Amino acid sequence: SLPELLNKMSDIDNSFGKVIWTLKNIHPIWAVRYKEQILPYIKEGKINVILCPIQSGNDRILKLMNRFNDSLEVLNTLKAFRNTNKTLKLRTHVIYGFPTETEFEFKETLDFIKTIKFDWVSFFKYYDADSMASININPKVNETEIKLRIKTLRVLMKKNKIPFSCEY
Repeated sequence: SLPELLNKMSDIDNSFGKVIWTLKNIHPIWAVRYKEQILPYIKEGKINVILCPIQSGNDRILKLMNRFNDSLEVLNTLKAFRNTNKTLKLRTHVIYGFPTETEFEFKETLDFIKTIKFDWVSFFKYYDADSMASININPKVNETEIKLRIKTLRVLMKKNKIPFSCEY
């Protein structure tokens, strides 16, 4: 399990002096499930970067993505991480334009990002891939709306001084 792995790594690297970890691509469900076991490592500064790909801040969209769909629980977990050590860097990935995503649902994702004030956000435009079930979800978000969302996210990220990349 993740806690067992963290404990073993801590035991090993204690003999090397100050070792700092980055948790990359920790699925939100594991961040929530193991929050209490992760917090001590954040507090002591052993974990200094966490990349947790939220994908969306809206529960309906997360459910359609077959993701852990309790965005409030993820928000509270990431807030706890941030509050435990102010120097912790939080990063995320977001998919915009998922089929049937409304403007309101997109704005909920942006609100989530603003609330956490991520240190880096990578935005990825949704695309249909043959192997994904979402290819059959309709209607798709049209290109005019996609371009408007890109403009909106750019303005918001710059206004809130949140570094980002946007793949279109």
